[in-house]
Amino acid sequence: MCTAPSPAAQANAAVDELVRLSQLVPGWSWSKAAIIAREWRLLQPVRSYCEARGIPAQLASEAMPPYWRLREVQAFLTFLKAEPAKMLTAETMHAFICEQPTNRWWVLISDGIAALGTELDGKPVPVADIIEWLAEWMRDSRQEQHGLLLLTAHRAKGLEFDDVVILDEGWDRTSKGEDQDAPRRLFYVAMTRAKRSLAIVSMQDQHPILQDVAVTLLERQITPDEAAQVDGGLRYQTVDPRMVDLSWAGRQAARHPVHQALAEMQTGDPVELVEIDGRWLVRNRAGVSIGRMARSYRPPDGLRCFRGEASAIIRWRKIDNAEEFQGLLRHEVWEVVLPELVFARN
Repeated sequence: MCTAPSPAAQANAAVDELVRLSQLVPGWSWSKAAIIAREWRLLQPVRSYCEARGIPAQLASEAMPPYWRLREVQAFLTFLKAEPAKMLTAETMHAFICEQPTNRWWVLISDGIAALGTELDGKPVPVADIIEWLAEWMRDSRQEQHGLLLLTAHRAKGLEFDDVVILDEGWDRTSKGEDQDAPRRLFYVAMTRAKRSLAIVSMQDQHPILQDVAVTLLERQITPDEAAQVDGGLRYQTVDPRMVDLSWAGRQAARHPVHQALAEMQTGDPVELVEIDGRWLVRNRAGVSIGRMARSYRPPDGLRCFRGEASAIIRWRKIDNAEEFQGLLRHEVWEVVLPELVFARN
C-alpha cells in the first residue's frame, strides 16, 4: 500500500510503482497491467503522467472508430479488390502496406496481415478469404489491450491483469442507484483483478475500506517530487462519429477548400478546435476548416482545447444519410476527421 497526499501525487505513485516492477520483472509488458479507479475522472491525471513519461496508456472508455470506414482500411480494400480473382500472399500485401504513410491504422492492418501470414506459411489465398479473415481479426482486435489500461472497477469486471494498482477516492460513498455495500463490492472486484501483484494508493491516513480489514499490508509513504508533477487537470477526448457533423463536408461546393485540405490531411496531423457563431469547427494547421462538430457538442466545462490531432479519417457516403437529407448533399463520398482533443484549465 502506498500513501500519497494528493491526486497528482497518487497518479505519479501508481505509475512509478508499475515502472519499478517493469525494471524488476523479466518479460514485463505494459499490455498486462492496469490502474483501476472508482471514477473515470480520477484516471485523467494518470494519463497525463503517462504521456509525460512516454508510457503507452489507453482509457478503456475510449470508443474505437468504425474500422471499415477508415481511410486506410478503404485503401487496403481497394488494393485487394483491384483483381478479385487473384491469389495473394502475405508478402505481396505487406509490400503494398510498406508503400503507405506510417500511422496507427496501417500498423494495425500490418499486424493483421502478419497474423494471417503465420497461418498461410507463404501460400497464396483468394481475396474473398483475406477479407473474411481480416473482418474476424479486426473484431477480435477491438478487445485487445495495447498498453497500460486505465479503467474503473465497474469496467474491470471479468478482466484479469498481471499487475494492478488501485487509486484512492470515492470508495467511502455510493453513486446514484447503488446500495450501501456497492463500494466495498467494487473494491473487491478491483483487488481480485490482479494475478501477480497488487498495489493500493491512499490519500488519507486510513483507507475507508482497508481500515476495517484484518490484513497485513506493506506500507510505503510517498514524498511527491514537485519537479515530476504534471498538470493533472488535462482531459482527453477521443471524438466518435456521433460527436461530429458527418455531412458537413458533403454539403460544401466542389471548390470549397475543405476538400483539398482533407485530401492532404494525414492521420496524426495536428488540428485545432475553434468556436464560430456558436458552432465548433475543426481546423488544420493552416487554419482551414476541415470539419464541424455536432450541434449538441460542447467542450468540457471550464477547460480549453490546447492540443488536438486527427486520430482517424473515415469515409462517409451520401447513401449513409437519411433520404430526406440527401438532397442537400453535393457529393457521393467524402471524408470526415475524428480528432483526439486534449483540454486544460482556462
